[in-house]
Amino acid sequence: MPVIDAILRQQGRHRTHDVNALGAITVETAAEGIRRLVEAPEVKAVFQLD
Repeated sequence: MPVIDAILRQQGRHRTHDVNALGAITVETAAEGIRRLVEAPEVKAVFQLD
């Protein structure tokens, strides 16, 4: 997931958990980071957890 990690680093963020059994990654980022993740072809979906 180098592209995702690069986007997060540019935002001063990082993964909060490793990849799970479903291939999902948990991250915390700002709105700009979310926009960039949504646009990345490697990202299949983005979900918000409260």
